[in-house]
This record gives sequence, C-alpha cells and structure tokens, in this order.
Amino acid sequence: MKTTISSAAAKLFPENGFPLITIYMPTHRAGSDIWQDPIRFKNLMRAAEHDLETAGLPRKRRDALLQPLAEMRDDREFWQYQADGLAVFRSDTGIERFHLPVPVPELHVVGSRYHLKPLLMSMANRQNFYVLALSQKTSRLFRGSPNGLDEVTGLVMPEGLPGRANGQGASLQSHSTGNGGQVKHGAELDRKPQLAAYCRQVDKAIREAVGDNDPLIVASVDQLAVTFREVSSSPGLLATVVSGNPDTTSKDQLFETALPLAMAHFDRRRLDAEEQFLRSIHSGRGLDQTGETIRAARQGRIETLFVPVGLQVWGQIDGNGALSISDFKRPQDQDLLNLALIDTWKSGGQVFAVAPENMPGGRTIAAVARF
Repeated sequence: MKTTISSAAAKLFPENGFPLITIYMPTHRAGSDIWQDPIRFKNLMRAAEHDLETAGLPRKRRDALLQPLAEMRDDREFWQYQADGLAVFRSDTGIERFHLPVPVPELHVVGSRYHLKPLLMSMANRQNFYVLALSQKTSRLFRGSPNGLDEVTGLVMPEGLPGRANGQGASLQSHSTGNGGQVKHGAELDRKPQLAAYCRQVDKAIREAVGDNDPLIVASVDQLAVTFREVSSSPGLLATVVSGNPDTTSKDQLFETALPLAMAHFDRRRLDAEEQFLRSIHSGRGLDQTGETIRAARQGRIETLFVPVGLQVWGQIDGNGALSISDFKRPQDQDLLNLALIDTWKSGGQVFAVAPENMPGGRTIAAVARF
C-alpha cells in the first residue's frame, strides 16, 4: 500500500558507510513474555558484535557502537512498553528506534547501508483507515486499524448544523407516498444548502488528518452521508456507508461495522495491483527477473513492486548496474530486495509486502514499470 514515508524513516536513507547496525525482532505488549525480549535483543547484539569483529573493526570502536544498545537492553521500563515489533538502527552518529505494529522476524545486519526492508514493509502494510461519525449535532473523526478506533484530537470541527445543537430545526426524514415513492418534508429541502455548507466545513476540518491514500468511511444517516459525498474532496472516501445515527452508536460498534469495509478495500487494492502486473507481463511493462527489476528500481522506473516478507536475496550491484547474486550472505553483500524496495519508495512507487506464497505467480519479485 502506498504510504508517505515518515521523516524519521526517510533520514535513514542517506546513510552509506560502514559500520551500520540494523536489528529487528518481535516484541510483546504485555505478560511475562516481555522479559524474554531483552534476552533476544542481547543475542542479536552479540551476533552484530561478532560481525563487527570479523570485519576487523577495532575493539574500542566496537564498544562505542554497542554501548547505547547495551543501555537499551538493560532499560526495564523500555521493555514494558512495546508494540508487536522493534526496529533499531545504530551508527557512529546516533540511534533510531521504531515500535512496529506487526511482528517481524529476528534479524541483524551489519553493513554499509541500513537494512530497511522490514521497516518499510511494516509501513507499506499499515492498514490504517478513518471513520467519520457525522450527524447534524456533532462530527468526530476516528483513526482505525485492525486493533481498534481512536478519536483524532486537535481538529477544529464545526459545532454542528445551526439549530441542531439544541434540538431545533428539521431532521432528515421522509415519508412514503403509498406507491413506493418517497417525499421529503419541505423543511428538509429548505435546509439542504445548510447541510451542504456544514458538510463542507467538516470536510475542510478533516483534510489535514486524512491522507490522500487513506480510506475514509462515513458513519451517518443516509441523506447526510449523500450530502457529504457530494461536497467531499477526500480521494479515499469509500462508497459504502455505516448507516445510522452515530450519536447513538458506541465506538466499539462503529469499529465492528467499519473494519470489514476497510479490509475489503485493502484486499481489492492489492488484487487490482496483482491483476495489473499480470496484464503488464504481456505488454512488456511487467518485470519478474531479480536483476532487471533491481536495475529498474535504481533508475526510478518502478510504479508498483511486490516483495515477499521474510525473504532475502543477497548480492551486490555496482555503480554501472552490474549485479551479482550470492548463494549465502557475505560480509560485503546487501539484500537486493531491500535495495529495490528503498529505491521504489524514494521514487514514489507503491509497495505490496506479501507472504511468499501470495506473490503473483509464486515469483520472488514482481513489478510494474512506469516505462
């Protein structure tokens, strides 16, 4: 899923010089297992230290690099407040840590570049969405994920449709004509310009929070949802609505109804991209050879990239684009899939990180080229 790179992750890209230490590991949010996490981290530190020693780095410099990691290992409070995964990046000049919303396999890499593939995969696989609880009395925006909804604070939302905060004004009602038709009450028709103005204010208030690629689900009575759709500028607004008055719906009920709609959207987007790749194979824009795809990514030509989670292809690529792939990881090697993913992100392409068995046609790498 295409996602804007955060400034924290983006500043890891320019690093290019040995020694850079990358560590990934799954972590636990609660329970006694949290105390196994620092032990795992200690083992990964030792593995990184061994690689530094093998590469000939002097003992004094090794100790200076590892000292902040040792302090983190011994920080009991730090390990009590984790997410599902942890990424740590250490250089001579500093340390960066990321709490990840999904588990990641244990991995350490010591090299001249950070190993960013699991981090960017985590960002690419974020299944974030938004729910707008919209009524005539009030409007609230929630940020959603598979774990639940959280209300977005700090937005300057309109106080409500004029005349509705105190129960005055017309409600959005209609009555049957007896022959299957619906007649709207005159008061409702008179207030349609006010409804549109109110919806425009709500739309303006949420635009900074909702990204262009974030799905937005409206929870509202049908007529107000229709009006919001007519005036909204959000590219991610979904056609399906959570019908009903959100003022009488709990946050948990909103979540239970909205989550399947969001997940269906994410599945459709991935399947659409997979179909595009399969069509592109016949048109010449589809790429499925490792070397060709990596070189295209280096040139900024990748529009869509599929990469397998948990799989590395070790090798080297020089400044002229000459590629060599290794049967096993050598000290000077880098993960070529990691390189392709980084280059695709930097050039604004979209990345889908999927299980190896879900790669299009069982391929190791798959991409659609821009040209």
